[in-house]
Amino acid sequence: MARSRLGYVLIGLVIIVALSLALAAPAPQDEGQVTQIGAIVPVSGDLSSLGEDILVASRFALDEFNSYLEEEGRPWRLEMTVEDSTTRPVVALEKMTSLKARGIDLVFGPLSSAEIRHVKGYADSNDMVIVSCCSNDPSLAIPGDGIFRMNLDHSHLGPALARLMAHEGIKAVIPVWRGDTWGDGLRETVAGSFEDLGGRVDEGIRYVPDTPDFSVSVSILAEKVELLADDVGLDAVAVVFLGFDEVTLFFQTASDYELLNETRWFGTNANAGRSSLLDDRVASEFAHSVRFTALQIAAGDNPVYESIRDHALERLGRTPPAYVYSAYDSIWVLGLAIESAGVDPGQVKAAIPRVADSYVGALGDIKLNEAGDLAGADYEVMSIRDGAWTMIGTYAEGGSVMIDSQTADPSKSRS
Repeated sequence: MARSRLGYVLIGLVIIVALSLALAAPAPQDEGQVTQIGAIVPVSGDLSSLGEDILVASRFALDEFNSYLEEEGRPWRLEMTVEDSTTRPVVALEKMTSLKARGIDLVFGPLSSAEIRHVKGYADSNDMVIVSCCSNDPSLAIPGDGIFRMNLDHSHLGPALARLMAHEGIKAVIPVWRGDTWGDGLRETVAGSFEDLGGRVDEGIRYVPDTPDFSVSVSILAEKVELLADDVGLDAVAVVFLGFDEVTLFFQTASDYELLNETRWFGTNANAGRSSLLDDRVASEFAHSVRFTALQIAAGDNPVYESIRDHALERLGRTPPAYVYSAYDSIWVLGLAIESAGVDPGQVKAAIPRVADSYVGALGDIKLNEAGDLAGADYEVMSIRDGAWTMIGTYAEGGSVMIDSQTADPSKSRS
Protein backbone atom coordinates (compact mmCIF):
# COMPACT_ATOMS: atom_id res chain seq x y z
CA MET A 1 0.00 0.00 0.00
CA ALA A 2 2.77 2.46 0.90
CA ARG A 3 4.64 1.83 -2.35
CA SER A 4 1.52 2.15 -4.52
CA ARG A 5 0.50 5.31 -2.66
CA LEU A 6 3.91 6.87 -3.17
CA GLY A 7 3.94 5.77 -6.78
CA TYR A 8 0.62 7.50 -7.32
CA VAL A 9 1.89 10.69 -5.73
CA LEU A 10 5.07 10.67 -7.82
CA ILE A 11 3.09 10.21 -11.03
CA GLY A 12 0.61 12.89 -10.00
CA LEU A 13 3.41 15.30 -9.16
CA VAL A 14 5.56 14.92 -12.27
CA ILE A 15 4.07 18.11 -13.63
CA ILE A 16 4.67 20.13 -10.48
CA VAL A 17 8.23 18.88 -10.11
CA ALA A 18 9.00 19.94 -13.66
CA LEU A 19 7.24 23.22 -13.11
CA SER A 20 9.19 23.86 -9.92
CA LEU A 21 12.51 23.28 -11.67
CA ALA A 22 11.55 25.42 -14.62
CA LEU A 23 10.07 28.39 -12.79
CA ALA A 24 12.09 28.60 -9.59
CA ALA A 25 14.95 26.40 -8.51
CA PRO A 26 14.73 25.44 -4.83
CA ALA A 27 16.84 27.47 -2.45
CA PRO A 28 20.14 25.75 -1.66
CA GLN A 29 19.71 23.15 1.06
CA ASP A 30 22.56 21.48 2.89
CA GLU A 31 22.63 17.76 3.52
CA GLY A 32 20.50 16.97 6.55
CA GLN A 33 18.99 20.46 6.75
CA VAL A 34 15.53 20.70 8.34
CA THR A 35 12.91 23.27 7.37
CA GLN A 36 10.44 24.07 10.13
CA ILE A 37 6.80 24.98 9.61
CA GLY A 38 4.38 25.81 12.40
CA ALA A 39 1.00 24.22 13.08
CA ILE A 40 -1.63 25.98 15.17
CA VAL A 41 -4.23 23.32 15.96
CA PRO A 42 -6.90 23.01 18.72
CA VAL A 43 -5.56 20.19 20.86
CA SER A 44 -8.04 21.39 23.50
CA GLY A 45 -11.20 23.51 23.48
CA ASP A 46 -14.36 23.44 21.35
CA LEU A 47 -12.65 21.92 18.32
CA SER A 48 -10.36 19.49 20.13
CA SER A 49 -11.91 16.38 18.58
CA LEU A 50 -11.38 17.86 15.12
CA GLY A 51 -7.88 18.88 16.16
CA GLU A 52 -7.07 15.24 16.87
CA ASP A 53 -8.26 14.23 13.41
CA ILE A 54 -6.32 17.07 11.77
CA LEU A 55 -3.06 16.19 13.54
CA VAL A 56 -3.29 12.57 12.41
CA ALA A 57 -3.79 13.65 8.79
CA SER A 58 -1.18 16.43 8.79
CA ARG A 59 1.50 14.21 10.36
CA PHE A 60 0.70 11.51 7.82
CA ALA A 61 1.11 14.09 5.05
CA LEU A 62 4.41 15.21 6.56
CA ASP A 63 5.75 11.66 6.62
CA GLU A 64 4.73 11.04 3.02
CA PHE A 65 6.10 14.38 1.84
CA ASN A 66 9.46 13.55 3.41
CA SER A 67 9.36 10.16 1.70
CA TYR A 68 8.78 12.02 -1.56
CA LEU A 69 11.81 14.25 -0.86
CA GLU A 70 13.92 11.16 -0.22
CA GLU A 71 12.75 9.50 -3.43
CA GLU A 72 13.59 12.67 -5.34
CA GLY A 73 17.06 12.86 -3.79
CA ARG A 74 16.39 16.14 -1.97
CA PRO A 75 18.88 16.67 0.89
CA TRP A 76 16.43 18.42 3.23
CA ARG A 77 13.40 17.40 5.28
CA LEU A 78 10.27 19.14 6.53
CA GLU A 79 9.36 19.24 10.23
CA MET A 80 6.33 20.68 12.02
CA THR A 81 6.16 22.47 15.36
CA VAL A 82 2.67 22.03 16.83
CA GLU A 83 1.03 24.66 19.06
CA ASP A 84 -2.36 24.31 20.80
CA SER A 85 -4.75 27.17 20.01
CA THR A 86 -7.33 25.85 22.54
CA THR A 87 -9.85 27.05 19.89
CA ARG A 88 -9.45 30.57 21.28
CA PRO A 89 -8.48 33.45 18.97
CA VAL A 90 -6.38 35.23 21.60
CA VAL A 91 -4.37 32.06 22.22
CA ALA A 92 -3.94 31.48 18.48
CA LEU A 93 -2.34 34.94 18.24
CA GLU A 94 -0.03 34.14 21.16
CA LYS A 95 1.07 30.97 19.37
CA MET A 96 1.59 32.87 16.12
CA THR A 97 3.88 35.39 17.80
CA SER A 98 5.74 32.55 19.52
CA LEU A 99 6.38 30.83 16.19
CA LYS A 100 7.59 34.10 14.66
CA ALA A 101 10.00 34.62 17.56
CA ARG A 102 11.53 31.23 16.75
CA GLY A 103 11.99 32.19 13.12
CA ILE A 104 9.03 30.20 11.78
CA ASP A 105 7.13 32.21 9.14
CA LEU A 106 5.19 29.43 7.39
CA VAL A 107 2.17 28.14 9.30
CA PHE A 108 -0.44 25.41 8.84
CA GLY A 109 -3.65 26.52 10.58
CA PRO A 110 -5.37 27.93 12.56
CA LEU A 111 -8.56 26.01 11.84
CA SER A 112 -11.42 28.40 12.65
CA SER A 113 -12.30 31.66 10.93
CA ALA A 114 -12.45 33.47 14.28
CA GLU A 115 -8.82 32.50 14.91
CA ILE A 116 -7.75 33.44 11.38
CA ARG A 117 -9.38 36.85 11.72
CA HIS A 118 -7.58 37.46 15.02
CA VAL A 119 -4.11 36.55 13.74
CA LYS A 120 -4.44 38.05 10.27
CA GLY A 121 -3.18 41.54 11.12
CA TYR A 122 -0.08 40.17 12.83
CA ALA A 123 0.61 37.67 10.07
CA ASP A 124 0.25 40.27 7.33
CA SER A 125 2.46 42.85 9.03
CA ASN A 126 5.15 40.24 9.73
CA ASP A 127 5.16 38.64 6.27
CA MET A 128 3.92 35.26 7.50
CA VAL A 129 2.14 32.72 5.30
CA ILE A 130 -0.87 30.79 6.57
CA VAL A 131 -2.39 27.70 4.96
CA SER A 132 -5.64 26.70 6.68
CA CYS A 133 -7.59 23.53 6.01
CA CYS A 134 -10.86 24.58 7.53
CA SER A 135 -11.59 28.33 7.70
CA ASN A 136 -14.48 29.38 5.44
CA ASP A 137 -15.72 32.87 6.36
CA PRO A 138 -16.15 34.81 3.05
CA SER A 139 -15.00 38.06 4.67
CA LEU A 140 -11.52 36.54 4.91
CA ALA A 141 -11.35 35.93 1.14
CA ILE A 142 -8.90 38.77 0.43
CA PRO A 143 -6.78 38.73 -2.75
CA GLY A 144 -3.09 39.38 -2.26
CA ASP A 145 -2.76 38.51 1.41
CA GLY A 146 -0.72 35.62 2.81
CA ILE A 147 -3.68 33.47 3.83
CA PHE A 148 -4.60 30.41 1.76
CA ARG A 149 -7.56 28.15 2.58
CA MET A 150 -8.05 24.62 1.28
CA ASN A 151 -11.77 24.92 1.87
CA LEU A 152 -14.85 26.41 0.23
CA ASP A 153 -16.09 29.59 1.85
CA HIS A 154 -19.66 30.26 2.98
CA SER A 155 -20.59 31.68 -0.40
CA HIS A 156 -20.64 28.02 -1.50
CA LEU A 157 -21.87 26.36 1.71
CA GLY A 158 -24.79 28.71 2.41
CA PRO A 159 -26.55 28.21 -0.93
CA ALA A 160 -25.82 24.46 -0.86
CA LEU A 161 -27.38 24.03 2.57
CA ALA A 162 -30.36 26.20 1.62
CA ARG A 163 -31.01 24.20 -1.53
CA LEU A 164 -30.68 20.92 0.37
CA MET A 165 -33.34 22.01 2.88
CA ALA A 166 -35.64 23.21 0.10
CA HIS A 167 -35.14 19.89 -1.69
CA GLU A 168 -36.26 18.12 1.49
CA GLY A 169 -39.55 20.05 1.54
CA ILE A 170 -38.61 22.57 4.23
CA LYS A 171 -40.50 25.86 4.04
CA ALA A 172 -39.49 27.52 7.33
CA VAL A 173 -36.08 27.44 9.04
CA ILE A 174 -34.98 28.37 12.54
CA PRO A 175 -31.21 29.05 12.70
CA VAL A 176 -29.36 28.24 15.92
CA TRP A 177 -25.84 29.57 15.63
CA ARG A 178 -22.53 30.07 17.37
CA GLY A 179 -22.03 33.75 18.20
CA ASP A 180 -18.67 34.41 16.54
CA THR A 181 -17.23 35.40 13.16
CA TRP A 182 -17.86 31.96 11.69
CA GLY A 183 -21.41 31.56 13.01
CA ASP A 184 -22.60 35.10 12.31
CA GLY A 185 -21.35 34.99 8.74
CA LEU A 186 -22.78 31.56 7.99
CA ARG A 187 -26.16 32.40 9.52
CA GLU A 188 -26.43 35.41 7.22
CA THR A 189 -25.44 33.42 4.14
CA VAL A 190 -27.76 30.47 4.85
CA ALA A 191 -30.69 32.74 5.69
CA GLY A 192 -30.26 34.90 2.61
CA SER A 193 -29.92 31.88 0.33
CA PHE A 194 -33.00 30.16 1.77
CA GLU A 195 -35.08 33.33 1.45
CA ASP A 196 -33.94 33.67 -2.17
CA LEU A 197 -35.49 30.23 -2.75
CA GLY A 198 -38.79 31.47 -1.34
CA GLY A 199 -38.32 30.05 2.17
CA ARG A 200 -39.08 31.65 5.49
CA VAL A 201 -36.33 32.27 8.08
CA ASP A 202 -37.00 32.92 11.77
CA GLU A 203 -34.69 35.36 13.60
CA GLY A 204 -33.35 32.27 15.37
CA ILE A 205 -31.15 31.88 18.43
CA ARG A 206 -27.57 33.17 18.75
CA TYR A 207 -25.66 31.51 21.60
CA VAL A 208 -22.38 32.20 23.39
CA PRO A 209 -19.89 29.53 22.22
CA ASP A 210 -18.67 28.49 25.67
CA THR A 211 -22.05 28.47 27.39
CA PRO A 212 -22.36 25.58 29.87
CA ASP A 213 -26.17 25.37 29.73
CA PHE A 214 -28.51 25.45 26.74
CA SER A 215 -31.76 24.97 28.66
CA VAL A 216 -33.06 28.50 28.04
CA SER A 217 -32.10 28.44 24.36
CA VAL A 218 -33.74 25.05 23.84
CA SER A 219 -36.92 26.14 25.59
CA ILE A 220 -37.18 29.20 23.33
CA LEU A 221 -36.45 27.00 20.31
CA ALA A 222 -39.33 24.66 21.18
CA GLU A 223 -41.70 27.63 21.32
CA LYS A 224 -40.51 28.86 17.93
CA VAL A 225 -40.96 25.42 16.36
CA GLU A 226 -44.49 25.17 17.72
CA LEU A 227 -45.46 28.57 16.29
CA LEU A 228 -44.08 27.79 12.85
CA ALA A 229 -45.58 24.29 12.85
CA ASP A 230 -49.02 25.78 13.47
CA ASP A 231 -48.50 27.94 10.39
CA VAL A 232 -46.79 25.70 7.79
CA GLY A 233 -46.94 22.22 9.35
CA LEU A 234 -44.27 20.44 11.37
CA ASP A 235 -42.95 18.49 8.39
CA ALA A 236 -42.06 21.78 6.69
CA VAL A 237 -40.15 23.20 9.67
CA ALA A 238 -36.44 22.65 10.27
CA VAL A 239 -33.78 23.70 12.73
CA VAL A 240 -30.38 24.46 11.17
CA PHE A 241 -27.58 24.19 13.73
CA LEU A 242 -24.47 26.24 12.95
CA GLY A 243 -21.93 25.33 15.60
CA PHE A 244 -19.02 23.13 16.61
CA ASP A 245 -18.75 20.34 19.20
CA GLU A 246 -21.30 22.10 21.43
CA VAL A 247 -23.88 20.39 19.22
CA THR A 248 -23.59 17.39 21.55
CA LEU A 249 -24.70 19.33 24.63
CA PHE A 250 -27.40 21.10 22.63
CA PHE A 251 -28.80 17.76 21.41
CA GLN A 252 -28.72 16.33 24.92
CA THR A 253 -30.86 19.22 26.14
CA ALA A 254 -33.19 19.18 23.13
CA SER A 255 -33.85 15.46 23.53
CA ASP A 256 -36.13 16.23 26.51
CA TYR A 257 -38.63 17.96 24.21
CA GLU A 258 -40.96 15.66 22.29
CA LEU A 259 -41.67 18.34 19.67
CA LEU A 260 -37.97 18.85 18.95
CA ASN A 261 -37.56 15.08 18.55
CA GLU A 262 -40.14 15.27 15.76
CA THR A 263 -38.56 18.24 13.96
CA ARG A 264 -36.07 17.95 11.09
CA TRP A 265 -32.53 19.18 11.88
CA PHE A 266 -29.68 20.18 9.54
CA GLY A 267 -26.03 21.04 10.10
CA THR A 268 -22.80 21.93 8.35
CA ASN A 269 -19.33 20.58 7.66
CA ALA A 270 -18.42 21.55 11.22
CA ASN A 271 -20.59 18.62 12.37
CA ALA A 272 -20.57 16.16 9.47
CA GLY A 273 -18.47 13.10 10.14
CA ARG A 274 -17.52 14.22 13.64
CA SER A 275 -17.09 11.40 16.15
CA SER A 276 -17.91 13.54 19.22
CA LEU A 277 -21.60 13.44 18.34
CA LEU A 278 -21.59 9.67 17.90
CA ASP A 279 -19.77 9.00 21.17
CA ASP A 280 -22.63 10.34 23.30
CA ARG A 281 -25.58 7.92 23.39
CA VAL A 282 -28.30 10.51 24.07
CA ALA A 283 -27.06 12.97 21.46
CA SER A 284 -26.52 10.22 18.88
CA GLU A 285 -30.03 8.84 19.35
CA PHE A 286 -31.48 12.33 19.08
CA ALA A 287 -29.51 12.93 15.86
CA HIS A 288 -30.97 9.72 14.43
CA SER A 289 -34.47 10.65 15.56
CA VAL A 290 -34.39 14.05 13.83
CA ARG A 291 -32.56 12.70 10.77
CA PHE A 292 -29.75 15.17 11.38
CA THR A 293 -28.32 15.93 7.94
CA ALA A 294 -25.14 17.87 7.25
CA LEU A 295 -22.89 18.77 4.33
CA GLN A 296 -19.18 18.17 4.01
CA ILE A 297 -16.82 18.84 1.14
CA ALA A 298 -16.42 15.88 -1.19
CA ALA A 299 -12.91 14.47 -1.41
CA GLY A 300 -11.61 12.91 -4.60
CA ASP A 301 -12.21 9.22 -5.18
CA ASN A 302 -8.56 8.29 -5.68
CA PRO A 303 -5.70 6.35 -4.03
CA VAL A 304 -4.60 9.41 -2.04
CA TYR A 305 -8.04 9.72 -0.47
CA GLU A 306 -8.12 6.00 0.26
CA SER A 307 -4.71 5.97 1.92
CA ILE A 308 -5.63 8.86 4.23
CA ARG A 309 -8.96 7.27 5.11
CA ASP A 310 -7.30 3.93 5.89
CA HIS A 311 -4.55 5.57 7.95
CA ALA A 312 -7.07 7.63 9.94
CA LEU A 313 -9.25 4.57 10.54
CA GLU A 314 -6.26 2.68 11.89
CA ARG A 315 -5.06 5.52 14.14
CA LEU A 316 -8.42 6.90 15.28
CA GLY A 317 -10.66 3.86 15.10
CA ARG A 318 -13.31 5.82 13.22
CA THR A 319 -14.09 7.21 9.81
CA PRO A 320 -12.57 10.69 9.63
CA PRO A 321 -14.41 13.90 8.64
CA ALA A 322 -13.68 15.52 5.29
CA TYR A 323 -11.45 18.16 6.90
CA VAL A 324 -8.65 15.59 7.20
CA TYR A 325 -8.32 15.52 3.42
CA SER A 326 -8.03 19.30 3.28
CA ALA A 327 -5.41 19.12 6.02
CA TYR A 328 -3.39 16.52 4.13
CA ASP A 329 -3.45 18.58 0.94
CA SER A 330 -2.55 21.75 2.88
CA ILE A 331 0.71 20.22 4.11
CA TRP A 332 1.61 18.93 0.65
CA VAL A 333 0.92 22.24 -1.08
CA LEU A 334 2.93 24.14 1.53
CA GLY A 335 5.78 21.63 1.28
CA LEU A 336 5.84 21.74 -2.51
CA ALA A 337 5.86 25.54 -2.43
CA ILE A 338 8.92 25.41 -0.17
CA GLU A 339 10.55 22.93 -2.54
CA SER A 340 9.85 25.27 -5.44
CA ALA A 341 10.71 28.62 -3.88
CA GLY A 342 12.75 28.07 -0.71
CA VAL A 343 11.75 29.37 2.70
CA ASP A 344 11.37 33.08 2.00
CA PRO A 345 7.70 33.86 2.87
CA GLY A 346 7.24 36.18 -0.10
CA GLN A 347 8.51 33.55 -2.52
CA VAL A 348 6.40 30.82 -0.89
CA LYS A 349 3.32 33.05 -1.09
CA ALA A 350 3.91 33.51 -4.82
CA ALA A 351 4.55 29.79 -5.36
CA ILE A 352 1.46 28.39 -3.60
CA PRO A 353 -1.11 29.21 -6.33
CA ARG A 354 0.93 27.68 -9.15
CA VAL A 355 1.85 24.65 -7.04
CA ALA A 356 -1.79 24.07 -6.11
CA ASP A 357 -2.80 24.44 -9.75
CA SER A 358 -0.68 21.42 -10.71
CA TYR A 359 -1.12 19.33 -7.56
CA VAL A 360 -3.47 16.36 -7.49
CA GLY A 361 -4.28 15.13 -4.00
CA ALA A 362 -7.02 13.93 -1.68
CA LEU A 363 -9.39 16.66 -2.88
CA GLY A 364 -8.57 15.81 -6.45
CA ASP A 365 -7.51 18.50 -8.91
CA ILE A 366 -7.14 21.60 -6.74
CA LYS A 367 -7.70 25.11 -8.04
CA LEU A 368 -7.42 28.25 -5.92
CA ASN A 369 -9.37 31.43 -6.65
CA GLU A 370 -7.93 34.95 -6.66
CA ALA A 371 -8.27 35.11 -2.87
CA GLY A 372 -6.18 31.95 -2.41
CA ASP A 373 -9.14 29.79 -1.38
CA LEU A 374 -10.44 26.56 -2.87
CA ALA A 375 -12.29 27.62 -6.00
CA GLY A 376 -14.92 24.90 -6.18
CA ALA A 377 -15.97 21.42 -5.17
CA ASP A 378 -19.02 19.27 -4.57
CA TYR A 379 -20.50 18.34 -1.20
CA GLU A 380 -21.47 15.03 0.33
CA VAL A 381 -24.81 14.87 2.15
CA MET A 382 -24.15 13.08 5.45
CA SER A 383 -26.54 11.72 8.08
CA ILE A 384 -26.34 9.44 11.12
CA ARG A 385 -27.68 5.96 10.48
CA ASP A 386 -27.39 3.10 12.98
CA GLY A 387 -24.84 4.97 15.07
CA ALA A 388 -22.54 5.91 12.18
CA TRP A 389 -22.13 8.74 9.71
CA THR A 390 -23.40 7.67 6.30
CA MET A 391 -23.35 9.47 2.96
CA ILE A 392 -26.96 9.62 1.78
CA GLY A 393 -26.54 11.86 -1.23
CA THR A 394 -24.59 14.57 -3.00
CA TYR A 395 -24.78 18.25 -3.82
CA ALA A 396 -23.09 19.15 -7.09
CA GLU A 397 -21.65 22.58 -7.65
CA GLY A 398 -24.32 24.45 -9.55
CA GLY A 399 -27.23 23.38 -7.35
CA SER A 400 -28.11 19.76 -8.13
CA VAL A 401 -29.17 17.69 -5.09
CA MET A 402 -29.29 13.90 -5.28
CA ILE A 403 -30.57 11.88 -2.29
CA ASP A 404 -30.60 8.07 -2.11
CA SER A 405 -34.10 7.46 -0.73
CA GLN A 406 -33.23 4.00 0.58
CA THR A 407 -30.09 5.16 2.36
CA ALA A 408 -31.79 8.30 3.67
CA ASP A 409 -34.52 6.19 5.29
CA PRO A 410 -37.34 8.68 5.92
CA SER A 411 -38.45 6.84 9.07
CA LYS A 412 -37.93 8.91 12.19
CA SER A 413 -37.95 5.99 14.57
CA ARG A 414 -34.93 5.45 16.80
CA SER A 415 -32.71 2.46 16.12
